[in-house]
Amino acid sequence: GGLLRELAAANPGLCLITTRVQVADLDDFIGKTVDRIELKRLPTAAGRELLRKLGVKGSDAEVDAAVEAYEGHPLSLALLGSLLVAAHGGEAARFREVGLLAKEDRNGKQAFRVMDSYDCWLGRRGKPAPRADGGCDRDLELTAERAVLRLVGLFDRPAPAGAVIALRAAPAIPGLTEPLAGLTDPEWQKVLSRLRRAQLLEPEDPKEPGTLAAHPLVREHFGDKLARERPETFREGHSRLYDYYRQ
Repeated sequence: GGLLRELAAANPGLCLITTRVQVADLDDFIGKTVDRIELKRLPTAAGRELLRKLGVKGSDAEVDAAVEAYEGHPLSLALLGSLLVAAHGGEAARFREVGLLAKEDRNGKQAFRVMDSYDCWLGRRGKPAPRADGGCDRDLELTAERAVLRLVGLFDRPAPAGAVIALRAAPAIPGLTEPLAGLTDPEWQKVLSRLRRAQLLEPEDPKEPGTLAAHPLVREHFGDKLARERPETFREGHSRLYDYYRQ
């Protein structure tokens, strides 16, 4: 906060900040040396272009309906597009099967529903939903992909390579890392590649090899999911990280 206030008070250059949380330290400078620009939803045409680039097929009207259903939210549309291609042959009209939206969903909550649908699909290893409404059945398999998503949910920032190695080390953390135990490096990379194609992990930064980065909403969702569904596993994961950072 202090650094930003100093820059706002006297800085001949430009500092650009992107954040989901309002920076209260800069309130006194709004309209003077600071401009606050809220990024709005994607226009329908831009949302349609995004889905088309991801491989979604169908009439413009069908694609536009998907964009409007998800209110032009960029992450939601990116996840929706990749899931439609992976699970539904890219057919735009199938977007209604990817989790029903509640009208009160705002501020990225739309993306959570797509993530849940993706999580279910991964737990069924790409098999169709057994329920007519496309909902998630219980006792899904903890696949390697689902394990990685929960692993990154333990962090509030990109997961450093060393911390990831510590979490994957033996003994496996029950309910979290069993599917990752014994994976060869090529197998591990295949898991990460699948998640990156799905837009659930960000591309690897060549400057930080081995670091796992994900959108903040992805980390938030799967971290909350792990804490809610497996609180003991959640605590054990953080205990392992505590030992790692302490050492």
